[in-house]
Amino acid sequence: MGAAPSPPPSRLLAGGPAAPVERLAHHTLHKGRIESLRATGGTSLLDRAGRTLEEAAELLEPEGTSTAWAAVAALLALVRYWRDFDREAAAVTALGDQALALIRDQGPAEGVIVRCLLADLLIKVAEPERGSRLMLDALGGPEMPRIAPPNRSRWYEALSMAALRMGDKRDASRWVDLAEASVRNLSVSRQGFLMRARMRLYAARGETGPALAAAGQAVECFAGRGLDLDLCRTMAAAGTVLVDAGRTDDARAWLGRAAALAEQCGSARLVDRVRRQQSRLLPDASTRDSGPLTVLTERERQIADLVSRGLTSVEVAHGLFLSVRTVDTHLGRIYRKLGVSNRASLARTVLRSHATTPAGEPR
Repeated sequence: MGAAPSPPPSRLLAGGPAAPVERLAHHTLHKGRIESLRATGGTSLLDRAGRTLEEAAELLEPEGTSTAWAAVAALLALVRYWRDFDREAAAVTALGDQALALIRDQGPAEGVIVRCLLADLLIKVAEPERGSRLMLDALGGPEMPRIAPPNRSRWYEALSMAALRMGDKRDASRWVDLAEASVRNLSVSRQGFLMRARMRLYAARGETGPALAAAGQAVECFAGRGLDLDLCRTMAAAGTVLVDAGRTDDARAWLGRAAALAEQCGSARLVDRVRRQQSRLLPDASTRDSGPLTVLTERERQIADLVSRGLTSVEVAHGLFLSVRTVDTHLGRIYRKLGVSNRASLARTVLRSHATTPAGEPR
């Protein structure tokens, strides 16, 4: 696991058999890296992380402090979010709520990173407003005085993502600026979270070139530090930008690398995310020059196609870097243009458009 963790407050480490587990949790949370939880055996990064955390929970059973229990619960929630795509979001957030309950009565300076990890999870499962509030409360406000400057960019990126999901590009830009200030004196290799935040902001503005440049820098940063999960997330997001820009060959290359890494990490969620983008590279009815879908804009066609495959508004928003409200607004326009009233009718219309594509015509 590298260098020994810095000594936490004495009351966090009560001594005895649970102490090494609490040190492990403290070190992992201090670094903010699921990747540092590695065990022998297992078939993937997330499997190893999950097994380590489950063993940690067993060791904590006799005498672990509430902080250590919260640390393990928070990390388990994140591991399950990335590993078990078919797990209901409610089940993951319930585990997170358990972690919050364990540290609810502690002072504001206690359990800061646990609260931040859980806030990040809320942002991921489509509760960006609640997640942002929790994160800012944990960190002491926008300037994040409760953590050291080198550790702030990760959370600024999360706040920027939350703002984009709420449709607020101006607020997202503010968080990106603060992330940039927080890493100003750090080496380029430590700027991955800033670069990925920039990538998302540029993509939301439709600035493909700058978005891809930022993505390339983020990939270099994460690859150099061995952060495989973040590397995979970045490549998948960059692949989405390339698909949107119509750069098919480049998109295939990026998504192919992301798919291999997602399998290596054992992340069913990332595997699904990459496959959905790869499916957009296949010719389909949404790119035809004839048929009922020609009344839709390119963005509306993308949304109609994804919704017809069973994706929720939240999942579509996540994949296209839009807010849920923006997706629902587009969906309302799609319904009106196509003369349908619900998702089932939309799916039938899109399927009929697929089925009536003449032989030899791109699909």
